Amino acid sequence: MPALAVWWWHDQRGFLVGASVTLMSLYAAIVGTKVIAVLCGLVRRHALVVDSAELRALADDSLPLYTIQVPMYREAAVLPDLVAALERLDYPRDRIDAQLLLEEDDLETIACARALTLPDWIRIVVVPPGTPKTKPRACNHGLISARGEFLVIFDAEDRPEPDQLKKAVAAFRRVPATIACLQAKLNCYNRSKNLITRWFTLEYTAWFDLYLPGLHAIGAPIPLGGTSNHFRTAVLRALGGWDPYNVTEDCDLGMRLERAGWRTRILDSTTWEEAPSRWITWLKQRSRWMKGYWQTHLVHTREPIACLRELGPWKMALMLFTVGGQVGSLLINPLCWVIGAAWLVHQWPLFDPNQPWTVALVVATVALLLSNLVFILIHLLGALGRGFHNLVPFALLLPFYWVLLSIATWRGFLQFFTAPFKWEKTPHGVVRAAAAASIATGSVPAAVELKGARTAEAVIVIPASTPLTFVRRAANALAIAVVVAAIAGIAWRTPVWMDVATQIKFAAIRMDAAVIDKERKLDVSWLAHDRVEYEVELAPLPAASATASLVVSPVEPPARPVVRAVAFLKVWDGEWYQLESRTYTESAKGLTISFPLDGPWTSTDCTRPWNRDCLRRVRAAGLRLYGVDAAERGMKVVDVRALGAAPTPALEARITSAPSTAERFRMSEIAFALSRTYANPFDPDEVDVWGEFTDPSGRVARVPAFYTQDYDRSQDVGAQPVREVLKAVGEPHWAVRYTPMVAGRHTWVISGKDRAGGSFSTPPATVTAADSQRHGFVRVDADNRHFSYDDGTFFYPVTYNIRSPRDTIDERLGKIPQPNEALGSYVMEDFITRMGTASVTVGRIWMSPWFGSLEWRRDVTGFHGLGVYNLQNAWRLDHLLRVAADRGVLLEFALNHHGPFTEAYDSQWRDNPFNVRNKGPLARPQEVMTNPEALRLFKNRYRYIAARWGADPTVFAWTMWIEVDTVSDNNSATTAMHLTLARQMKEQCQGKQVISTEFCNTPGIEELWRAPEIQYTQMGAYSFGTGLVRTFQERARELQYGKPLILEEYGGHAQGGSQKWIAHEIHDGPWAGWMLPLGGTPMPWWWNLIFANNLERHTKRFADYIAGEDLRGVVWNLQQREVIGPEKLMSLIRAGSDRAYLWIYSRPVTDFSVRDQYWQQAGTAMRTYEGRVKGFDALAKDPGALFPAVAGLSVAIGDLGLTPGRYAVEYWDTWSTTPPERREIVIPAGAFALPLPELTRDCAVKLKRLGE
Repeated sequence: MPALAVWWWHDQRGFLVGASVTLMSLYAAIVGTKVIAVLCGLVRRHALVVDSAELRALADDSLPLYTIQVPMYREAAVLPDLVAALERLDYPRDRIDAQLLLEEDDLETIACARALTLPDWIRIVVVPPGTPKTKPRACNHGLISARGEFLVIFDAEDRPEPDQLKKAVAAFRRVPATIACLQAKLNCYNRSKNLITRWFTLEYTAWFDLYLPGLHAIGAPIPLGGTSNHFRTAVLRALGGWDPYNVTEDCDLGMRLERAGWRTRILDSTTWEEAPSRWITWLKQRSRWMKGYWQTHLVHTREPIACLRELGPWKMALMLFTVGGQVGSLLINPLCWVIGAAWLVHQWPLFDPNQPWTVALVVATVALLLSNLVFILIHLLGALGRGFHNLVPFALLLPFYWVLLSIATWRGFLQFFTAPFKWEKTPHGVVRAAAAASIATGSVPAAVELKGARTAEAVIVIPASTPLTFVRRAANALAIAVVVAAIAGIAWRTPVWMDVATQIKFAAIRMDAAVIDKERKLDVSWLAHDRVEYEVELAPLPAASATASLVVSPVEPPARPVVRAVAFLKVWDGEWYQLESRTYTESAKGLTISFPLDGPWTSTDCTRPWNRDCLRRVRAAGLRLYGVDAAERGMKVVDVRALGAAPTPALEARITSAPSTAERFRMSEIAFALSRTYANPFDPDEVDVWGEFTDPSGRVARVPAFYTQDYDRSQDVGAQPVREVLKAVGEPHWAVRYTPMVAGRHTWVISGKDRAGGSFSTPPATVTAADSQRHGFVRVDADNRHFSYDDGTFFYPVTYNIRSPRDTIDERLGKIPQPNEALGSYVMEDFITRMGTASVTVGRIWMSPWFGSLEWRRDVTGFHGLGVYNLQNAWRLDHLLRVAADRGVLLEFALNHHGPFTEAYDSQWRDNPFNVRNKGPLARPQEVMTNPEALRLFKNRYRYIAARWGADPTVFAWTMWIEVDTVSDNNSATTAMHLTLARQMKEQCQGKQVISTEFCNTPGIEELWRAPEIQYTQMGAYSFGTGLVRTFQERARELQYGKPLILEEYGGHAQGGSQKWIAHEIHDGPWAGWMLPLGGTPMPWWWNLIFANNLERHTKRFADYIAGEDLRGVVWNLQQREVIGPEKLMSLIRAGSDRAYLWIYSRPVTDFSVRDQYWQQAGTAMRTYEGRVKGFDALAKDPGALFPAVAGLSVAIGDLGLTPGRYAVEYWDTWSTTPPERREIVIPAGAFALPLPELTRDCAVKLKRLGE
């Protein structure tokens, strides 16, 4: 403050200019944030919508207990209407816990409540005396005895839509568990009473229908409204309820939720309430709101470092603008009006048309005028969206309302310093009082209607939207046209008013030799041209610069203004090529400089040679000039264009490498170069190349060729964090891959054609394949229940999910060390190496934007949009397949996942290049199943995948989609797309790998599962409260289509749980799966938990148990039986005529169920598990005893069909690496109980009949 005073004293003009510019900047930032949020709310609907089908699907007996809080103080008059409104709620009465929160000294309301015949689901909760006497304090008292899983607050005059509670339940079940609050929309049922209620309704409509959803869209914390907040009660209790001293406790709670890591969404359901209809009532209410917002702002910025740590920079900035900015903008408004008015009348001492700082005042005035007009338009659109056509004329008068808002804000701001906790209560029941009076006089106001025979039972009915007559329609259109025209006019005239030049000057950088830099973004094909040409304008040389011109010698005339030009081309993937030229053409305007596109362009890091293929990936071109005579001289690049016809050679193929020998079941590669380059070598309509291989028996395999690039891999240890670096090696080229299926001499030919009419075919060549001990590709076995290799070897997949280097869902499990995802394939290579050591035989990788995808947005490193593939990721997958082959691991590739094509959970739709907003073909993600252009792009990508990896025996399978049922509910379209692409893959993959798809914990589409193109079934198997074994059994029953079944995700709850609980389920999964009719082990999800805790040791133990086993050719008797003995143990049994396998487990630990709703299941299951295992630690190498030592156990197996005789028995401790205990027993005919050793935890048993 002293410094400001000194500034004012010495430079009043400068002080006023600085203050004005600062205020304008702050105002612009606050208003701009609000406009952006509202526009987001307009452009896209961000409120949660629950349709009638979802409501009908809610069974009453599945609905949770719901607490309704209604805080009241001296509002006896509205109590009958309140009870009537609650009774209209469409929700089972035995599942409502309604609390009337009444202050102890409010004798009138208490007496009225007790006099009414309240239903048993509404109870009176008397709030004991205390300070402060506020609504949040009363709510906190009610929270103590709240019994519901969810809790909502209504004000006394509220009229919620009858289905609001059901909508909230459906929405809570749909959204992630991090959504702790749903804010229903608020609006007014007495909107037409007078001018203030009309303005208030316009404001409420824009706030709840547009602004709050927009805040969610931009990731801002959401200030809650004072009513209709639906909470998860447990979260509310964990936060400590409301701040009783904050006069806008709702806004404060919204900020606290966000800081604690919870989120709020807007629910598309309206609660109608009473707008203040008296000016003094409105003023007191609005002053309290603004005082509370300021209070909230100060509370949350009291410790700014902590707030920044909890919210992050973006959310904290938005919180400041949303909460403090709401108050600040209304405080600044009067100052802005004064400054603008002063400039308009030319009477303010700051106004001086000859001074440049006058522009600041013009900017301020124009910005203020534009923002007011934009806000008028926003409120107009909000009213029209609600059908409030009669309010449209009043929207044009909103600037007068904003004057009143500023007055109320200044009143609340000043009151903050004198009575910060004073709660000026808003009286309710004005509408009801007027309605009751109208009954006595025989007239009913237009805004309300009363029903009921007695006045005491009168009920307010929400008015319908105003009928849209022709006159009203015309008036609405005219109002919008006027506002839009005003905005456009001001924006068009602004440059003239401000007298600001619209031409951009590119000044030279002051150096010894002047340098001018300018680049232009490009999106063209350069391949058809032979040179790039830059057209440049140079500003006139200043007269004084002639003597400073560069000269060759003192006696020669001034040299040319440019002595050196360097052009540069920026290529996708971060590469930069440049070429110097000393020749150019001068003209009256400037210079024309030409560079040959054939080179010799050089890479700035000298790692990759230039070739014409690089032109396909040019994303920007630029020019740098050296030797400009004057440092002040400016340059403008008028145009950058590719010109001249590039020569088109005959289409030929040059073989660069081809093996002469090969091995049976080992993939070989033939590399070659084509004489022509193509704008998109990945599009078979542009260039179509195939390899044709004939084996010794005359059988022909025709496989597509693919375009590729080799890379060297290294680590940039100087980066933070250390990252993987791929450097291109050599030129891009073509390749075709082939795996000999038989030994002998194979003949091959490569042929192709392009769109320009060229074609070629190479002379026949041969490769001789030696026989080998390799197994070949994995197939569905002849028994249609299992898998086997080409050579007939039985294959039982032991599986892991290794989707990508990092999984953010793991963070829900606590502090799990996460790998450095910047190291990419290095991390994945480590995963595969550890899997091989643990005898894991299949790992599933998603081809997703996080790792391995071929297509994504061009602005993401390595990607080039749709139809042009990420060759770096393709090389990474090649490398991982080589690593996997060396480690004895097969890889399953998931070709698509739900995230890019859904707007629900895990959504990546906004960034998806298929999105029409990203210039893609799809307006909605569901259209991916039916859009012809999307199908064409999918077929091209699948062709490339088939060409590159379809001949690799290390590829176990193709999964067409992950959780495809979350993408589209059009089953026929989903089936058709699957079958079309599956048939193409079978045709183009030389290895004919098995194909499947995955559904998200639903049985899927029967027609699709029965189709022969889908060769095995798969499904997620998270327990969801039903227990691991029961879940696996249910999935096995649901997907019995005469095909192998693999459970592709499991481990606790999909939303997480405790590490120990999930580790225990990861251990149990393979043992349970072996005893059930599954084609392989269930596939655990939590790979970072596994590798961080060395849990793959459990998988290794299981793999040792099944080593050498073959499940084919046996009629299996699958049973679940109790273990005979004192402990609650169960057994799963797979028995044949000469062998049997058993897994003994603790049913209370492995197969317990919980009855909570979806979002509570994980927490309840975790607590149940921890209460039952006591000291057992599933993460430890020696986990300890799961239950007290128990001897004398046995399992009845005499009726399972085992042939009587001598058997070798092995008892395996599933948690350790100790050798199994071995015995010999004799199984007689008839009843027999297999004895078990003394147990303290799980045990697996293996029986095999010995020869006589």
